[in-house]
Amino acid sequence: MNSNAAAHSNIAIKLPKVSLKALLATIRKVKNGDRILVSPQSVDEKLLLKTYGFQFSEENIDGVIYRFCPTRNKSIETISSIIYEDSKVTTYKIALLRALVDISSGLHNEHVLYDSEDGTDYAYIPYGLVCYQWIKYYWALIEQDIPQIGRNTYLEFEKPLRSLIASAQRHYVLSPQTQYLDDFKIGFPNDSELERLTSEVMSKLRNAIKNGPVRYAGNKETFSSTNRFSYTRSTKNLYGLSDYINSKGCIRLKLNLFFEMQVFGNILSDAIAIKWAQESVRLSEKRDYQITLQKVLPYLLTDIFEDRDQSQAREIARRLLQKENSLTCVYSGKKLGKQFAMDHILPYSIFFNNDLWNLVPSAPTVNNKKSDKMISLDALNTSRKRLLEYWDYVAETRDKVFASELRSTLKIDTKSASWHTQLFDAVARQAEVTAQHRGLSRWNF
Repeated sequence: MNSNAAAHSNIAIKLPKVSLKALLATIRKVKNGDRILVSPQSVDEKLLLKTYGFQFSEENIDGVIYRFCPTRNKSIETISSIIYEDSKVTTYKIALLRALVDISSGLHNEHVLYDSEDGTDYAYIPYGLVCYQWIKYYWALIEQDIPQIGRNTYLEFEKPLRSLIASAQRHYVLSPQTQYLDDFKIGFPNDSELERLTSEVMSKLRNAIKNGPVRYAGNKETFSSTNRFSYTRSTKNLYGLSDYINSKGCIRLKLNLFFEMQVFGNILSDAIAIKWAQESVRLSEKRDYQITLQKVLPYLLTDIFEDRDQSQAREIARRLLQKENSLTCVYSGKKLGKQFAMDHILPYSIFFNNDLWNLVPSAPTVNNKKSDKMISLDALNTSRKRLLEYWDYVAETRDKVFASELRSTLKIDTKSASWHTQLFDAVARQAEVTAQHRGLSRWNF
């Protein structure tokens, strides 16, 4: 058999003309990986082929060969269906989708686990992280009495969340939500009001998510619950976010869907927020409670940590300056005086992260040049020794905060002898993967 005959033996279908009707008939007959032979196409016909999952393979004297690879398209269709087509009596489905997208494309994806079951690859996202995201999303909506359900009733977790909000407002003078979520990473004193209310809210949230959108969003195979990778926490005086992450089970989704969320996270999150605002307006009309998009959007599009200051990180740098009589720019190695900048290693505009490990002293000129650019691997490697030395000082100065932020954000335990290497590798990985997915320009000193 000659090579041309061999190539033809691998062709599932020959399609003399590309049309919508012909493609719809074709996708019913082919399976993933099958090849079809089509006549040379116009640009609009090529676009139609791509739309239905046919990827260009090769061209020969008989025509053009396309391989049927619908997985990526199906993942996008799943996301789109949940946003725009799934029936909704609450905002639960949209909230779940946004939480999964934000976790997939953010620093918390360090907590995501991966495995294969029956030949299918999956990602496992901890329920504790999803519940944490829901507290962030719903706090202001509940506080502002913006309807999130179409009936004159309460969301399953609304009453305990209202009690938690009231408690946080009594406990914190400024920015109750921001301070509460910061302290959640560390943990609240055992048997305190905030600890008790947090436990109740997290339990109610998990039940609402598991029995609602995880079960009903998309099709039956889109999401599922599993207790894999969970363990029962040991008794502690403090009960922080990392304990919830490790003990509440996971949401399982196919790896292809997770990948799309990771790649398009920054775009998808805003699109979901806008649809969420539209749903809030629709639900308010059902309750004869008129609100507008202009009122809802700011609560869904503005990151709650946007106005958080860097006073704690700056105070640590000042202490080092007083102790050593000099401060070093972690990037250039230049000695700094009282005029120094605190730089986000991983840009705040991308990750919205103010953890102490992500804020380091730098020369103002270097900080201005770096701006919101993603740091390059070369710049990280050049700065490695200075970074590790500064992290050591921060860990000694604010050990509890530093340790809790690392555990809850990057899944790193400072009790491990290799935590320095783990932290450096996690920062490098997040910088590289995010830059690749989003096509970001890199900064090199």
